[in-house]
Amino acid sequence: MFRLKIVIIVVGAFLAFDGFKEWKVSRGTSTKPDAVELSELEKSPDISNNHLKVGDHIAIYSDCVYQYEVKDGETGEPTSEAKVYHTYYPIISHDHPHIREIDDMVEKYGDVDKIPDAEWPELEKFTVLVKTGKFKTLGDIPDEWKNFESLQGLVINRIHSLSGEEKDLVQSSFPTLDLEKLLIIEEGRVPSSGLKSGILMGGGAILILVGLGLFFVPSKKTNPSA
Repeated sequence: MFRLKIVIIVVGAFLAFDGFKEWKVSRGTSTKPDAVELSELEKSPDISNNHLKVGDHIAIYSDCVYQYEVKDGETGEPTSEAKVYHTYYPIISHDHPHIREIDDMVEKYGDVDKIPDAEWPELEKFTVLVKTGKFKTLGDIPDEWKNFESLQGLVINRIHSLSGEEKDLVQSSFPTLDLEKLLIIEEGRVPSSGLKSGILMGGGAILILVGLGLFFVPSKKTNPSA
């Protein structure tokens, strides 16, 4: 019985916390996303609406950071079949300084494929990091750049920051990046309604109260038969 009481309280706490997170990220957020150009965000990342539709951009999948499943007893590098939970990848505009650096190299060597690896410009700074769950295994993650016309999602920095391990991975890949100024957009996510957030928080609070109340309910004692 004691274990059941603890489980009820823990589940209630999780529900209430999830509801609070949803309320926080959706507070003041429009159901219709603000259309923004990535080049403008790169100049000034200040936003008034967490719900965004970012215009034309380049996804740098080759510099992604990911969380993957490690099974018991597994050692060494993960295989292409390893399950991926989330992938984080930077996006940049066509006006980004990194693109201009590459253009200079192309002008110097005549073709992008002729740029020596030792002289290939490194991506040092960017404004937006995208969180996505669309890649299910490591083998699904492209090792290239791709152009996209738009990206819709929620800026989730207010409710979720990179874990310590993820932050170390991003910082080691981009040592000059200021993580405090980074916008993390969860791809495809939409704002939750106030009703949904309220139900989660209210339901969680009720479970917590029920769990605590059970501690004050006297347990039934059975008398041994003669």
